[in-house]
Amino acid sequence: MISPPAAHEFKALLDVAVDAVVIIDHRGNIETFNRAAEDLFGYTADEVMGANVGLLMPEPDRGRHDGYIGRYLASGVSHVIGIGREVEAQRRDGST
Repeated sequence: MISPPAAHEFKALLDVAVDAVVIIDHRGNIETFNRAAEDLFGYTADEVMGANVGLLMPEPDRGRHDGYIGRYLASGVSHVIGIGREVEAQRRDGST
């Protein structure tokens, strides 16, 4: 666990990052959503915190993502999770 001062510094660092940063937990729920992510996706952090990251995905990725996480958690074998790749994302207005 990060100490409170370190957590504050980490959040401050993320908030000044130029790139959008979205961090999810092991179930796919959004834990961190920085200011650049707010600008890119059109949601505030408060709106997405705890929501499934599928909110930021167009179909068919949205419908498949929970299955990818479930398979990884059950087997420990990564087919999609943890593999660097480029994907499309979907903004609040529906554009990708």
